[in-house]
Amino acid sequence: MADARRTDIRAGIVVYSTKNKRLALELVWLTRIAGFESKMFKNGKYYDVHIRLYGKGRIRPWSGKVPLKPIIRFLERKKLERKLPLELTYIISRFKRGKQKFITRNTLRKLLRFLKKYSNTFSSGDIKFLRKIEALLESDIALLKVLKIVKKPYSGHVYDISIPETELFIGGEIPIALHNTGHPVLATFHAGSVLRLIQRITSPPINVPKTQLDNLNFVIIQSAVYREGIMLRRMISVNEIIGYDAKADSIVYIPVFTWDPATDTFLFRGKGSSYLLEEKIATIRGIPRREMKLIYRELDLRAKIIRELVNKKVFDYYKVFGVVSKIYNIIDEKLKGKSKEETQYTILEGLEEALKKVKKAKL
Repeated sequence: MADARRTDIRAGIVVYSTKNKRLALELVWLTRIAGFESKMFKNGKYYDVHIRLYGKGRIRPWSGKVPLKPIIRFLERKKLERKLPLELTYIISRFKRGKQKFITRNTLRKLLRFLKKYSNTFSSGDIKFLRKIEALLESDIALLKVLKIVKKPYSGHVYDISIPETELFIGGEIPIALHNTGHPVLATFHAGSVLRLIQRITSPPINVPKTQLDNLNFVIIQSAVYREGIMLRRMISVNEIIGYDAKADSIVYIPVFTWDPATDTFLFRGKGSSYLLEEKIATIRGIPRREMKLIYRELDLRAKIIRELVNKKVFDYYKVFGVVSKIYNIIDEKLKGKSKEETQYTILEGLEEALKKVKKAKL
């Protein structure tokens, strides 16, 4: 591969070294997407990516191993350790001596066959637990021990890919499953309207209760459209979710932005009456009702900055990210030493200054 200091194979592991951290991270992502197990290590000035080659030597994939601890705890709780067949008794002793923390999937299958003999003595909770173990057994999920947790300063956006019903998220610089991170997320869903979206996510197999849908802030509807014989993609509407109406058993929402197909323009129907801006964002900011126009002024300035970037054909992700970061730095500097009452006016000053710099290409 390009930019490699070295690439070699050690005992069934391909080692790729580079000074380019981003390249190393992308390689880890690509190999994991392709189904390989890979890790990245810092090695002086270099980043080493280790990719496991299955079938080489005695290496087994991590996804072929299952943590032993929950199985042992289940056996102890049900008092079944001494009833294990002789070929499986070594598992208990090795676990208690700290010699074994994982078992192979084949061994787990034998354990499950043994446990099924006593299924008539299990509670509904026990059955549910074993079903989860069976689901894990048939999946290719790899479970690894977290060695350490380090807090690092970070001011960028966080994107989570959620897994329904498990409160799990895939995140991190290198993909990792996270439990109940609590971050707000953006997600995509196939639906032609807000009503269709609600129908689908409240019906089997998703079954999200309507009463929980007010956790959504807004829904954007996109569609492919034809204009002058060319297929384009447009945001048909941006809809604010107000909440659940118990009397009507329905979700109340407001289309604050709509697309006009005749003129190919967007109409801001929610100007002066936006629920999110006035009831949520303005409340968090501490903006009083009499000064509610300030929040719309801020939205207008942000839109002008984006238009300037479009006019200047600044489309590269990293360039846009760089501009946005500098804008927030300007605002943060201006906010130092300001009182809460001055906050919103200071934000507007920062955005106005940023807009001037964007126009002059100084950001």
